[in-house]
Amino acid sequence: MKNNNHFIATVIFLFFVLEVFSQNKSVSFDSLQDTVSIKEIVITATQTEHPISDIPKAITKVNAKELEQKHNVSIIDALTDEPGIWVKKEGNALASDPQMRGFAGYYINELIDGNSLGTLAGEGGPAGSKLSGKLDPLSIQRVEVIRGPSSILYGTNAIGGVINFITKDPMPYSKEGFSINGNIQNIYSSADHGSVIRAETEGSSSRVRFLLGASYQSVGDLMGGGNEGKLSPSSGERYNIDFKSELKLSDKQFIKLSFQQTQLKNYRAYFNPDEITTATRGGISATYKNTASTFFWDEFTATAFLQNKETSTLNGDNAIGFDYLATTQTIAAELLWKKEINTSHHLLYGLHYNIDYSINKLTTDSGKIWGKTVPDSKWMNVAPYVQDEWTVTNKFSIIGALRYDRYLFNASPDALFLLPAGNTANDFNVSQLQEALSGGVGLVYHLPHYSNLTGNISRGFRQPQPQLGISNNTYAIVVPAINLKPEIATTYEIGLKTNQSKIQLAMNFYYTSLTNFVVTLPGSYNGQSWYDWNHNGVQDPSEITYYKQNAGQGWVNGIEIQAKMNWNMLFQSLSPGWFVSGGFNWMDGQIAGDYLPKLSPVSGNINTGFESTAEKKYWCYLSVFMVDQFSKIPDTQHASDPAFWVNPQNVNDGIFATLPGYVIFNLRSGYAVRRNTTVIFSVENFTNQKYRVKDSRMDASGINFVLGLKIYFGAKQSK
Repeated sequence: MKNNNHFIATVIFLFFVLEVFSQNKSVSFDSLQDTVSIKEIVITATQTEHPISDIPKAITKVNAKELEQKHNVSIIDALTDEPGIWVKKEGNALASDPQMRGFAGYYINELIDGNSLGTLAGEGGPAGSKLSGKLDPLSIQRVEVIRGPSSILYGTNAIGGVINFITKDPMPYSKEGFSINGNIQNIYSSADHGSVIRAETEGSSSRVRFLLGASYQSVGDLMGGGNEGKLSPSSGERYNIDFKSELKLSDKQFIKLSFQQTQLKNYRAYFNPDEITTATRGGISATYKNTASTFFWDEFTATAFLQNKETSTLNGDNAIGFDYLATTQTIAAELLWKKEINTSHHLLYGLHYNIDYSINKLTTDSGKIWGKTVPDSKWMNVAPYVQDEWTVTNKFSIIGALRYDRYLFNASPDALFLLPAGNTANDFNVSQLQEALSGGVGLVYHLPHYSNLTGNISRGFRQPQPQLGISNNTYAIVVPAINLKPEIATTYEIGLKTNQSKIQLAMNFYYTSLTNFVVTLPGSYNGQSWYDWNHNGVQDPSEITYYKQNAGQGWVNGIEIQAKMNWNMLFQSLSPGWFVSGGFNWMDGQIAGDYLPKLSPVSGNINTGFESTAEKKYWCYLSVFMVDQFSKIPDTQHASDPAFWVNPQNVNDGIFATLPGYVIFNLRSGYAVRRNTTVIFSVENFTNQKYRVKDSRMDASGINFVLGLKIYFGAKQSK
């Protein structure tokens, strides 16, 4: 009943706002009548270019200017103050993990230029941590986020949402001769003695354009807030090289090539001080695009994508070889057609195919392979999908879509597979076929003053990976589970969007029903209710057997609000550059009768400052981030997750029953000194607050001074 009351109250509120906006004289701000619409375009939500306000889903976009102002160590950190997105630290500044609407990890599909960074069966799991750490934040031009289920276009893992990291495009084609530009950028941060340097060069002719970038980044042990002192170890390095090019075959045909190679080296996580990790990702994609209209399409795109990821982990002072190695490889292809049937219907249809290979190995100190914790595995996925954008009237439009996914999983034990006691290799020689159907309908009703009322119903899914080995999860032994069905999330969402030059507003309320979710429950294995993990012949408290099964039913709902306004809307004597913005996020949810593990606290933020519009651009703004205390922690997480230990390195130092709330102040500024030089300066957490971000396995940074310098060579190009 409580959830229904929230839903009814939100509907009444939104219809009240609808009534206000539909009456011209009800808005008292005269300046509002003279405003115009801002066309902030995104492509991830529908695979076609649309203003954010015309999309019936919750959308977040961080553009190039905002990325430059935030200058984050990890690209995910750029989403920290965006409503509906929670960002946690995995024990190191180089890598952060996102959470959306109560989901994290392999429930969020992270993309690079539309291609999946995660895999169906790799990195020690379908997604794995440190995923965003395998991206250079200075190579990214913008970030587009869909909050909520998005499996219709992006398949499995898109229950919490989709994050698309879009890399920098080369400079425009040159009309005459050959043009070349470049820049070099350096950023220093005091809290971790971190430094990043990046160099770029780009060139173009009338038919070819390219961008080549390389960077090196290092962070030391982080200084925590208050009297926390140094959080050791939390250091690491990142190396990156990336290339992007485009060849114009004709005015309507193009070929794009892109390549990224990134390595995290000597990565140390504070909560796990005995491990040193090296993680490497290489990806290459090729895209052919044809905009010459035919009977079947107005635009055709074909993409091929190859990706290889390797993560190796060694213990402490072990400087020879590695103890664990996970390798995953992806081969993917996408065919996409777009066709305007008439002025009312815009059809998009496509076919997706990918195959993932996964190999996990244990080695000796000398590097000799002596075993595998799980057998080699292979995922294959094929999926056709279709989407229709129907303009019913000039005030009302509908977007409907449908997708069918077919998955084939194969596991092949070899002589190196370490068989659990009581099993034969035949027990893990698995061939499993699964299917999933997803779809959705979105509605947009156009209001006066460039405002829209939106509604959306969407179904997302995740195809879980079978548990093929035995693992120790601190509080229990998790035993093999083979036939796991897709997890399903169905979301009902309403929203209001206003997108004007002087005021922007986005409000969303959502309710998500969860079925068939995989939960870990007590059970038996080979007729026994416990498993002798340490081979001492007696049952220890942590040796009760659990197994994964599709038994989780639940829900999650929440409210997300984001707004920005020019101060001169209220005080016309002020320059148009003065602004105030803010956001608010609230959520609640349960799964299998307990709290949803990845709920985020009630939070909000306020930003106010100035952005110049003159040629010599400068900006300065104050940011305040507020988080309420949090106590909705599942019982099992208290004991097993270092995020809730007072000292993430030692559970015996105490456990948080409630995570304290906090208020953080940041000051950010920058100045384009000359046409070819930009300086940035920030002070983060300038009150030196000691705090822990919920689900982070280390305390946050104390006061942090950030200084950056960017110098352009040649004609500066706007991105």
